[in-house]
Amino acid sequence: MGNDAYTCMDRDKQQLPPRSHEELLQRLRERGLIRSQAVWEAMLAVDRGGYAPSLPYVDAPQVIGHGATISAPHMHAHSLELLAGHLQPGACALDVGCGSGFLCACMARMVGQEGRVLAIERLSTLVDLAAANVARSDPDLLDGRLLIAQGDGWNGSPSHAPFDAIHVGAAAATVPWSLQEQLRPGGRMVIPVGTQTQEFIQIDKELDGSLTRRVLMSVRYVPLVKPEGFQEAPRVAVQPMESSSPLQQGDTVPLALAAGNPERQQQQQQQQQQHQQQLQE
Repeated sequence: MGNDAYTCMDRDKQQLPPRSHEELLQRLRERGLIRSQAVWEAMLAVDRGGYAPSLPYVDAPQVIGHGATISAPHMHAHSLELLAGHLQPGACALDVGCGSGFLCACMARMVGQEGRVLAIERLSTLVDLAAANVARSDPDLLDGRLLIAQGDGWNGSPSHAPFDAIHVGAAAATVPWSLQEQLRPGGRMVIPVGTQTQEFIQIDKELDGSLTRRVLMSVRYVPLVKPEGFQEAPRVAVQPMESSSPLQQGDTVPLALAAGNPERQQQQQQQQQQHQQQLQE
């Protein structure tokens, strides 16, 4: 439910808007935004015209009501490419803030009949909208591989975890601890983080349980709303790493300590202290 700070629309000013879903995707492919065959086939199979109420083939976010938007097509393509290696057939994925249902439908195409995608939305009206869009445009996905339900994005869905891939479609003030915990070792999450300024972040969980993040770009997304009175209780105190930092695009830093491994925790603490000292120099 967002849009990045730069826009591919600028490149379309000298062109007429795409007349079809396939033409839109072809333009994204020509720009290098769609690179893999898996993403091409998934997006081609889910026509955006069934999910955007107006101008579905223009590369721009569109309002879908209830304070939500469907993201610009290039952001959908970018997110799917980042997660492609984790949306393999048979994978389990989570889409937080599924909005119109378009991206979770693409994710369901990628994981195949043996995979599972859980899509959650805070508002029941948006759950109904996404479910109706999928039922009308891609009813075969409701064979059990795609579940759309009302839920809280800050808590995720512990009962369905762990997830190989997590996509978050709204900007969290900080990275939700519950989502990090629900990521399978070897899995990946992409999430916009921030309030007035936001960054699109890739988070990878290593096989030892440690987490690293990579800042990808500046973005603009609607906020991921916290439930009233909600307070997180992080399992490991590394809050300084959660706040804004002078990281450059592409930098990778540890986010959390390896659970259940004292030697690894001590090593990571030393690495974090060294990193903080370097930033202060």
